[in-house]
Amino acid sequence: MVDLWGGHADGTRTRSWERDTIVNLYSVGKAIAAVCVLRLVEAGRLELDAPVARYWPEFAQAGKARIPLRYLLRIKRRCRPSRARCRPAAGAAGT
Repeated sequence: MVDLWGGHADGTRTRSWERDTIVNLYSVGKAIAAVCVLRLVEAGRLELDAPVARYWPEFAQAGKARIPLRYLLRIKRRCRPSRARCRPAAGAAGT
């Protein structure tokens, strides 16, 4: 938990940021999940190259049985329910 506040709460700088200013946080879940997963890897409880299905058997449906855990930690992924496989988005690093 971090308690940081100051400055302005709007783009026009007419409303000061207060201790109880409510804001939306976007795209923070992936980073937090990645840290948790990597801590489990460090502890020897998960393997990055193991299939996700080893830990989450239902994930193996629709041709995804061999996708390794490390693929889920990539930022640019395209995984649509209508597709048989997940694959890197065009231009994603490592593709």
